[in-house]
Amino acid sequence: MNERQGYARMAKLRKLWTSNVVAGVNKLIVGTRNESGILVEIQDRTLQDLETQLGWRPNACLHFQDRLLSWMKSHLSVRKYVQYHNSSNL
Repeated sequence: MNERQGYARMAKLRKLWTSNVVAGVNKLIVGTRNESGILVEIQDRTLQDLETQLGWRPNACLHFQDRLLSWMKSHLSVRKYVQYHNSSNL
């Protein structure tokens, strides 16, 4: 696995961890594919397994995500007007 693939795998595991923490799911079934896209391995994992493997602290990760989303909410404008299209007129 090269550096780029390693980074992509870490990012995917981080997204998996985050979405499952938010959903309150602790047990995961994780599949691994080869370069041809064929499923080659299935593992039962827990969120704690991912935390140990990735070497991060859950509170620090959640704190960062909270700060990022708060910043985005305060700095990104929201459109006040939403335009709806009637699909029957298209």
